[in-house]
Amino acid sequence: MSRTIALIGFMGCGKSYLGKYAARTLGMKFADTDSLIEETAKMSISRIFAEQGEEVFRRIETEVLRESCRDNHILATGGGIVKEAQNVDMLHAMGAVVVWLKISPERIFQRLQRDNSRPLLAGAKGEEKLTRIRNLLQERESLYQRAAQYIFIEDDFPESRVGEEFVAWLKREIFEKDGKNS
Repeated sequence: MSRTIALIGFMGCGKSYLGKYAARTLGMKFADTDSLIEETAKMSISRIFAEQGEEVFRRIETEVLRESCRDNHILATGGGIVKEAQNVDMLHAMGAVVVWLKISPERIFQRLQRDNSRPLLAGAKGEEKLTRIRNLLQERESLYQRAAQYIFIEDDFPESRVGEEFVAWLKREIFEKDGKNS
C-alpha cells in the first residue's frame, strides 16, 4: 500500500512513538507535524504558544500539514490538529487513512505526569493535571471521532506490547482490508 496513514489523538497517546515504531517495522517513512512545526518556526511549540499564541501555532500547523501528506508515510499529528475542520478535510482529500489512537485520561496522565513541556497543561500538577486532561479530552473526543476512519484503542494492551499490537492491528485492519478492496 502506498499512502499516508495519519495518526490523530490526544497529547501523550503515543502518536510519535507508535508512528516511528510502525514505520520502521513496516518499511514506511515517518513524519511528525510537531517536529516539522518547530523546524519551520525555528522555535519550540511551547515558545510559539507563549510568544505568539495558539492561533499562530494553529496557522503554522495547517501549513505544515499541507506539506506533509506523502505516499508511504506514517504521519504523527499534533493533538489539536482536529480543532481546525480544514485540517481534517485536507487529510481526507489527500487520501490519508486517519487513525485515532484512543486512550483513557488516566493512562495519558500516567505518561505525562512528569512532563512539563505541554503548553495546554502548563503549571498543572497532580489532580489538577488529570482534570485538565479529562476536560480537554472531552472537548476533543467528538472531533477525533468525526475525523477518524479507524480507531485503535490503546487501553486494550499493556504498555510493553502496545507497539507490537499496533503494527499487528495496522496489518489486519488497514493493509489486509485495503488489499482485498483493490
